[in-house]
Amino acid sequence: MVPSGGTAAANSAFWKSLTPAERTSLMVLDPGSIGNLDGIPAQVRDAANRRMLTLERTRLEAVAQDLGRQLEKNRFGGLFDNADAGLSQTRKRLAALDSIASTLDQGGRQLLVLDNSSSEDTLAAIAVGNVHTATHVAVFVPGLGSDVRDDLHRYDGDIAALQRTAADLLPDGDSVACVTWMNYQAPHLGWSLLDPSRTVISPLAASRGAPRLTAFLDGLDAARGPDPHLTLLGHSYGSLVASLSLRGADTAGVDEFVAAGSPGLGFDDSAGLSVPPGHLFVAEARGDLVADLGASGADPGGLGGIETLSTEADAAQGTSENVGHSDYLTPGTTAQRETALVVAGQSQEVTG
Repeated sequence: MVPSGGTAAANSAFWKSLTPAERTSLMVLDPGSIGNLDGIPAQVRDAANRRMLTLERTRLEAVAQDLGRQLEKNRFGGLFDNADAGLSQTRKRLAALDSIASTLDQGGRQLLVLDNSSSEDTLAAIAVGNVHTATHVAVFVPGLGSDVRDDLHRYDGDIAALQRTAADLLPDGDSVACVTWMNYQAPHLGWSLLDPSRTVISPLAASRGAPRLTAFLDGLDAARGPDPHLTLLGHSYGSLVASLSLRGADTAGVDEFVAAGSPGLGFDDSAGLSVPPGHLFVAEARGDLVADLGASGADPGGLGGIETLSTEADAAQGTSENVGHSDYLTPGTTAQRETALVVAGQSQEVTG
């Protein structure tokens, strides 16, 4: 029986205990039970989730057809049975699956999370590179307004560029993989501001997402032999999710933490974070109003024990200045290169 609610270490032990025939049976008959199981090998999760991607598309297409037929027969247009709302939601999920599929089509990706049931939006995590073998792994958590359907391509492009930049900094024999982790219900603007579980002015969405992130980070270590050099990256509200995931998380194995454009990390000191001293970094660009809000705790840039990544143009490195709230991972910018240095285990080289 596939464990439910177990630790990443327990999941890893479960997987190792199975015979090849039992593993194949699960992959064929119940891929949904193992695709999101933190602690089992990334290539297994990827194969299971790709299978689920196909199965979910088939299921949702059938649901959409059924709801469409209901609407055709209902002269009130679904007013009294919510078929119209159901069809809209189904089409949204199908569009999210399309976004995931087209991202995977670029090659060199691993689908580490596919969750179509835990929240209003489809959730996912996609890696560029092989997180099971890479010597350096980075996990990026986006913030306000993040949505798989509308934003996965953009984030994946930034993360792929970061992976290439970091790879260019590595010595021979080292490798790097970078993950876009969109496995929490990010807050949105609009009507979501009135929903306590989704409003950006509340830490509730971060509090709910943080345990999922901690488990994922645990799983990266538990699934493999030697632990990778692991960097956690959080942008905007995502930095709060990342910070909360590291509060007392002794098993997360995070070696570096970078918070970019952070409205606050939920605390007024860095002592409670499970990150080695001197390996907690913040980046704050000129014109980033969100980073000055202090909406989720004190301005991280003013806290003790935190290093600063430069966002200013660097003629020597040929990098440009970062400006505003959404520019931190733009290729060719100073903050992107500084972040790549951290990911590559060369944080001593950042200019600050």
